[in-house]
Amino acid sequence: MYYYESENDPECRGFIDLCDVGSVEVENNGNKAILELRTKKRVYSLLAESRQVADTWKEKIEMVLRE
Repeated sequence: MYYYESENDPECRGFIDLCDVGSVEVENNGNKAILELRTKKRVYSLLAESRQVADTWKEKIEMVLRE
């Protein structure tokens, strides 16, 4: 999964191999939410616009991990 600094950023900032993800969690951050993807080597913290958006991302990523 490629990630970017913002949705308007044309340049990819990095890549997360979903095969390496061990868990996906959502943390509250005021009126926004943080989606945390945990691998053995690193924790990726991705800011979502809302808890609902983060929960949707979590659900979709967990579907991919089950495949």
